[in-house]
Amino acid sequence: MRKTTGAWISTAQETVGDAFETASEGINAVTSRLSALKLPEIPTVEAPQFLKTLFSAKEKGQEEEGKKGEDQGEPEGSNGPSPKDAAAIAALVAATLSSPSDSNAKSDDMSADAQQNGLMHLTRKLIEIRSMLLSIDQSDALKLPSIVVIGSQSSGKSSVLEAIVGHEFLPKGNNMVTRRPIELTLIHTPAKDGKVPVEYGEFPGLGMRKITNFADIQRTLTDLNLAVPASECVSNDPIDLRIYSPNVPDLTLIDLPGYVQISSLDQPETLKEKIAGLCDKYIREPNIILAVCAADVDLANSPALRASRKVDPLGLRTIGVITKMDLVPAEQGAGILSGNKYPLHLGYVGVVAKGTGKSNGENKALIAQRGESDYFGAHRDVFGAQSSLMTGTDTLRRRLMEVLESSMASSLHGITNAVQLELEEATYQFKVQYNDRRISAESVDTAVPPAYHPREAQGNA
Repeated sequence: MRKTTGAWISTAQETVGDAFETASEGINAVTSRLSALKLPEIPTVEAPQFLKTLFSAKEKGQEEEGKKGEDQGEPEGSNGPSPKDAAAIAALVAATLSSPSDSNAKSDDMSADAQQNGLMHLTRKLIEIRSMLLSIDQSDALKLPSIVVIGSQSSGKSSVLEAIVGHEFLPKGNNMVTRRPIELTLIHTPAKDGKVPVEYGEFPGLGMRKITNFADIQRTLTDLNLAVPASECVSNDPIDLRIYSPNVPDLTLIDLPGYVQISSLDQPETLKEKIAGLCDKYIREPNIILAVCAADVDLANSPALRASRKVDPLGLRTIGVITKMDLVPAEQGAGILSGNKYPLHLGYVGVVAKGTGKSNGENKALIAQRGESDYFGAHRDVFGAQSSLMTGTDTLRRRLMEVLESSMASSLHGITNAVQLELEEATYQFKVQYNDRRISAESVDTAVPPAYHPREAQGNA
């Protein structure tokens, strides 16, 4: 038995040894072939610091949640990020690391749709954060960027905004109608269960909810603007308007009164200076400047570009929108969009944004969009894909969303630091005044020392 077992073991060892040698020779051959291959070098991309902070904080939170889950007997994986949050983070990385010219790059439909959904989800979250910060602090310390629309009264500024929304809703009139800033927040409402949601607007400051008739929105805006006395003509008090629609991207836009060259007899002499001062207040950092200029007017005479150059001399946060492209020859319009004379880092977008002919009760914004498509379609040899020029309202929507994403993402790190400083200051003040004790509304009078009682201090004063 011992001899038989020993012979069997030695035979098995020899078989395993032969197999091992054969496998080693195969691995060595594959390794030598792989080492001979020359792979392309991949550039190293350093992640922004605020992304590192975001992911480290998230991992730390997951570790703490995991420990709690183990103590409470919760299954693993229950605290993982949702697919929407993962898409938002991926979009944040893409928006932060992409260059302004990336919008011209072509990708497959699947990746484009996924990126678009992720960007829209991220924008919605960032706009919510912006609204929260504005409700907490009105100073510039806690401020995420918005897109500020400036231009002369005849530049087609209102037509551009209405083309983006898809409805005629801004006040119209022969005299100066826009007298107050209009803070316009667009909220994309996706379809649910195959049902297209209803488009509507809200005025939160007035308590007016779910206005489905855009003519009523236009009438309300007209009344609010004309309520400003003629002796002043311009007011710094903004109008808050929110529009919910499946046809709009998530954006925050601020429409300002148009620049004027000279004041009329029934307007104050200081009107030009008042409008310029109001616009200068809004176009400061970190806001994005949307400078609207007409194609049939020399850009050297554009008050919007002149004002943006003062606060953004390099054009790093200015987008040029050239309206009325159908009023100039196609080659001349292409030369303007190329930006050779007045370059802007974020580029120019050419639009028509004005329909021709009678509407016959049809939506004027849809007529304008159809006319714009017909014009650029008839000049594909000049404005086609081979020209790399940005044209059309749809391109303008995507461009605005991309720029706002990137600008908001780059501002998050500074906002995080500012909020952290505010929290540390509040914690310190709480410890100094209340000796770090838990208090309630009823115990404030007893918690504050008599020497620091606000009512006694007021009486002594």
